[in-house]
Amino acid sequence: MSETMDEQRRTGRVPAGGLGARWGCVGAVLAIGLVLAATAGCGSTMHVDNSTGAPQEINREEPLIAQAKAEVSDLPVPMGFSLRDGNSTALSVGAGRYISHYYRGREGKDRIARFYREQMQANHKWRLDFILKSKGVWRLHFAKGSERCSVTISEDWLGQTTIHGEIYPISSPG
Repeated sequence: MSETMDEQRRTGRVPAGGLGARWGCVGAVLAIGLVLAATAGCGSTMHVDNSTGAPQEINREEPLIAQAKAEVSDLPVPMGFSLRDGNSTALSVGAGRYISHYYRGREGKDRIARFYREQMQANHKWRLDFILKSKGVWRLHFAKGSERCSVTISEDWLGQTTIHGEIYPISSPG
């Protein structure tokens, strides 16, 4: 005795191997795929805005890590960036130092700016004087004791990020 489609719908019984069983498996696979897609990605998750009900992406990127052995002990450099020796100089005159180092790597300028804002103050005791972002270039200025530090973050036409870190005395020694 075979049930009609209406009876199957009403009772919830679907014959084994029938169309309903196949669609049940497909639905489960699709649901799992949607969950994985929603939780995957580049450090972001979705949430629903309570006021509008619209889905919004929340950026939850991991913070950048400083290299363990930096060229200058109180000028951190994010992992993945390398010193550009041909453009960099360091000079000590009396008690003062003049450092101009260029580093290149691939990371977003906003993340690099956040890295310096956090690292310089928390781990290297520099005081943030001001931040300027103009025409896609970040400039962060710090002070510590009798020195100033300027960090400029820019991007070249190849999409590589350049960090220019300068440390110099407030006034000329002597």
